[in-house]
Amino acid sequence: MPASTPEVTGKVRISLVIAEVGEALPEELASVVRTWVRAIQHGFFGAVEIRVHGDIETEGWVVSGSVECHRVPRAAFRALSKLVSRFAQRKMCVVRSIITGDAGQRLGDDSGATVPVLPPALPFTVEYPKYLRREVRVEIEFCHAFSQATWDVLLEAFHIWDVLVDAIGDPERSPDGSEYAVHRLSPSMIEHEIFGYIADFECLDFIVWLALRWHQHQRVERVTLE
Repeated sequence: MPASTPEVTGKVRISLVIAEVGEALPEELASVVRTWVRAIQHGFFGAVEIRVHGDIETEGWVVSGSVECHRVPRAAFRALSKLVSRFAQRKMCVVRSIITGDAGQRLGDDSGATVPVLPPALPFTVEYPKYLRREVRVEIEFCHAFSQATWDVLLEAFHIWDVLVDAIGDPERSPDGSEYAVHRLSPSMIEHEIFGYIADFECLDFIVWLALRWHQHQRVERVTLE
């Protein structure tokens, strides 16, 4: 597969080595990779598929695993690199990462977007803010009431979005950290707020991708980002 291919299909091997030990524990880094896998499964990177072979494992200071991908965009692997970099920054350690595809191509260490480009037409209304503020509110309105099980999955999805925003954004924009809140505004509407939003407009597109995944089985009426 040529390096310019925008999507990756096939097995991808992930190997992360904590080279200089600070406060980091290998299992914490493994949890970062698992969160990234869940982000793909929630639809943040489009209608793609990923499956872990076995588990993300640790041995000594090495975290490794392999995943089977179907049309996963390269943006997702750049996002993984961002997650690993933020982990290393927080834990005051150095993490060497090797992410390779079936044909031996390196993934995740090239520059470029960390969020896939949205399709030109969307099946629901999306309202974007004119300007970004430190306080960002997300509202997803479904056509019908959603269940408790849906609420639980959405809670996990919003938590993962917070992690992505934290990894991709600039922590200097909110040096004291960010706070989060999730509310059910009505039987069919959920709201998520970030106080101390540190990313750019691109991370708002993750929410639209999430809504596109949900729209496949529970129709979305509107997404408001303000």
